Amino acid sequence: RRAKELFNRIKAAVPDMAGASLGLADSLIGLEEIDAANAAIRAETVKSPLHSDCYQMLGKIHLGEGDLIAAANQFNHAYILDPNSVKSQTNLAEILSQTREYDKAETLYQAALAQAPDNPEIKMNYGIHLIANGQFEKGWRYFEARLDPRYGSAPIRNISLPRWQGPGENPPRRHLLVLSEQGIGDEIKLGGALPLLHDHFETITIECDPRLVGLFERSLKP
Repeated sequence: RRAKELFNRIKAAVPDMAGASLGLADSLIGLEEIDAANAAIRAETVKSPLHSDCYQMLGKIHLGEGDLIAAANQFNHAYILDPNSVKSQTNLAEILSQTREYDKAETLYQAALAQAPDNPEIKMNYGIHLIANGQFEKGWRYFEARLDPRYGSAPIRNISLPRWQGPGENPPRRHLLVLSEQGIGDEIKLGGALPLLHDHFETITIECDPRLVGLFERSLKP
């Protein structure tokens, strides 16, 4: 709300500043005032039709509404205006991957990674793209970027235990601590693989959402 107020004041003082409209739209999205965000950014697009970030913001709005086709159109427009931008490449790649246009998405991801090879967000999204495309071994390697402290959603832990590197380790470990990282949907989905760990460990401790304790207890009984 404070950001919304400040951006409105900036727009009143400097009406031609495109960044103020973009910031205002982003603030309105955060407040779930989607119609107002849409109106603000479309007004700016009329004034600045060659500003690629306007189309990026429109794509973000459509993506939040679940309209993949409209989002793809806006991200594609932004890419046409600024094809060498990492943001343009990755946003369009992400939406193309979601609409199963994997080959086109792959080309864009490779271009983005060539410019920003250490960017954890790009690596994370690329990992999701690869997994969705059935390239599991490579995809899981890139998916490790989710633990990079620079990644906005990375879990913050004060744990110094060594990570298990898979069943190839010898001798087998006696105990495994499984930590939750993402939403409850991911915990349920990945929880289906937990019984496979019984062959590798004597005991297993699982951290999970409190709502899943009973489910996991029933599912993991020997």
